[in-house]
Amino acid sequence: MYYQRPQSSALNILGVLLFFGVAVVIVLVLFVHFVLGRIGNSFSGEPRTFREYNLRGNQFYQQGAYKRAVSDYTHMIELEPNLNDGYLLRGMAYYKLGDYNRSVADDTKAIGLATIPLVRADLYYNRGLGYKGMNRWDEAIADFGTSIQYRPENYDAYEGRAWCYMEKGENDKAIRDYSVSLSHTPNDGNTLMLRGQVYVRKGDNTHAISDLSRSIAIHPNYPPTYALRAEAYDHTGNYAKAAADYAKAAKLEPQNAGYRGDVGWYQYLDGKLPDAIANTKQALGMNPSLTYARFNLGLCYATQGDWNTAETEYRIALQQAKPADLKGALQDVKDALKKQPHSSALNNALSLLSHSNAN
Repeated sequence: MYYQRPQSSALNILGVLLFFGVAVVIVLVLFVHFVLGRIGNSFSGEPRTFREYNLRGNQFYQQGAYKRAVSDYTHMIELEPNLNDGYLLRGMAYYKLGDYNRSVADDTKAIGLATIPLVRADLYYNRGLGYKGMNRWDEAIADFGTSIQYRPENYDAYEGRAWCYMEKGENDKAIRDYSVSLSHTPNDGNTLMLRGQVYVRKGDNTHAISDLSRSIAIHPNYPPTYALRAEAYDHTGNYAKAAADYAKAAKLEPQNAGYRGDVGWYQYLDGKLPDAIANTKQALGMNPSLTYARFNLGLCYATQGDWNTAETEYRIALQQAKPADLKGALQDVKDALKKQPHSSALNNALSLLSHSNAN
């Protein structure tokens, strides 16, 4: 095969880690290895041959003009329909466009035409990414596994498969695959963060804190990792450290009202009521519709015994609360009453929220 690939030797893919309760956006970087070397030349003018369409398509790809790249790669396929090259490249361009169905279809066609094992390894990996993009975890896992069979040192495939296992809740398998990748690059801060996330989900807080702390040491300016570690500290009851980690996340991302609200919540749990009130007010100043923070502010005032102020905050929160918000706020008051069973303010809060919940 004499075709040329786009110049970079890897395709960066950013993924989003979502946690519910505390919304965390975390960025995932994967790499799609290409089979041949880098592009060594370029093309100008109107292409006519397979190679010329290949070269100009790669230029469009490099420029981010993926639709134009698709057009040129389609011409490659029309000129040489029995070569895998055009399908492989067009599949990559479709992937960049977020058109995972067409990307998978082209990868499937290319797999049927390819005979070189390393090319097949990359094609199965690419198709695995397409299935992953469609949340078709089992098919993605199968393709990443086949890619590994063709090329056991394809550590990106281990990471892709680990992500899918994580999404399926198969935490031990996800940890295993992330660990294989880390055996190759032990100081990869991104992979440490991802394995730490799985440990958090598994409830293995000791290993979670270890991985996330190592990741933070490598990438100290990435807020979601602090939020993940705060969750692990929460599970261990170390609310002071959880508050400190959210404070670091909020400093790095000052426009994130959720982070600031979480600082206030963990300061409340740590018994630092004046600080909790200050940070919760700051969060609400940034986003007045942050219902959980409004409930938390009412709880802080009720815990202090200031029912008049607490009632005002609770009634504002009730105007915008969803059933899940109200349920959580009611449980928080019940937990607070375990420590202060005779607090009139907390008992008033319990009465108000219980009545609202019944309606």
